[in-house]
Amino acid sequence: MVLSTITIYYTLMRPAKLKIFVGPFIIITRHNSYFAFNIPTTIANRSNQTGVIKRATMIITHNDTPQQNYHMLWNSFRKISSDGSTWIQYDTVSSIAIIAKSTENRNIEYQGKFESIPKLCLKKGTYQVRFYYWSNKPRPIVFLKHEIYIDENQETHFGNPEMIGKIIQLTVDNDMNMNEILTKNQVEKI
Repeated sequence: MVLSTITIYYTLMRPAKLKIFVGPFIIITRHNSYFAFNIPTTIANRSNQTGVIKRATMIITHNDTPQQNYHMLWNSFRKISSDGSTWIQYDTVSSIAIIAKSTENRNIEYQGKFESIPKLCLKKGTYQVRFYYWSNKPRPIVFLKHEIYIDENQETHFGNPEMIGKIIQLTVDNDMNMNEILTKNQVEKI
């Protein structure tokens, strides 16, 4: 009887167990009044119950100014246009249901508005990027922490108003870009 009860609980009544992965890159686009952070996100449900993500936020902090934590709510779901030239809105933000024993993939956009005080300026250096995800509980059910690195060329790009609509792709948790020549030491660290 006890074994049957335990079996029923673990197969039918156990709450959803969600695991979330972001990356391997972050896409940042400069617009007229904000930076758009497009984050490839995979949500895996390993349980027999449907799980739900009701809210997501991102906080970005430059390592040199840990007191300035820029908070952004998820804004929309994005996809690449049919001609592959730009990111377009796929859907408005809403809860994401993940059925039992499955995964959901979304490109979630977070917006860093220029009118924030202090103003969000992406400068050279390492940033901590933290993600929080909520379900039915008052506290986040998942917390992720990653790093991105912005070099001098990217800093110049983000500061130039003429670069509106241009995309920069940053690798998560790695100071190397997608395609570059590596030194012997960098190769050994891989």
